Amino acid sequence: MHVNHKRKALFFHVPKTGGTAIHTAFSDYKITNKDKWEFYLGMHGNFTDLKSSHATKREFQKLMKYWKFCFVRNPWAHAVSLYFNLIDSDRWEKDDHPEPIENYKNFKWFLKTYDSESPLYRPQSHYTFYDKEFKINNWYKYEQLQEAWDDLCQRFNYEKFKLPIVNITNQRKNKFDIAYPEDYRTYYDDESIEYVANKSKNEIRQFNYHF
Repeated sequence: MHVNHKRKALFFHVPKTGGTAIHTAFSDYKITNKDKWEFYLGMHGNFTDLKSSHATKREFQKLMKYWKFCFVRNPWAHAVSLYFNLIDSDRWEKDDHPEPIENYKNFKWFLKTYDSESPLYRPQSHYTFYDKEFKINNWYKYEQLQEAWDDLCQRFNYEKFKLPIVNITNQRKNKFDIAYPEDYRTYYDDESIEYVANKSKNEIRQFNYHF
């Protein structure tokens, strides 16, 4: 999460939706010479983190009045990206893997196992809803990342520039040398399509996504 008190704005970084590019852009000299975006409550903080942090009730209410924005992604494509993030070679060396190694080669096993073990693998609604209500003022789609950034630049009166290409999952090596699919839909059958549809029903409805 990033906070900008001057702009009275909060950026909620939903994992694997292009947020690292936004984070990097916030550090560009074109912005830092006139503005300051601060890390707040870690990379992937959400509203619950905000409520349970050191902030007083008054501070929490103040922050909740800020303009809140995030990026979202097609839930079926998002799940594939999260899976490849799990088996990324660099991450694999750092994380624990208690299950038999063969399991990690199975995308359907991943879908049903990594529901909530880490904030990284939770539904996007984990970052956009609070107390069963949608709390984001403006959401942008990963599928139109540059256009969204241009809109943010206009809103904050920044000089427009091309977003950096960073943290691209499909360009990184993974533990099993599995090719990243050109079309995420090839990873699905009827059962897994329905599983993601049920798990991510809030964001599918809110952001009007389809398989």
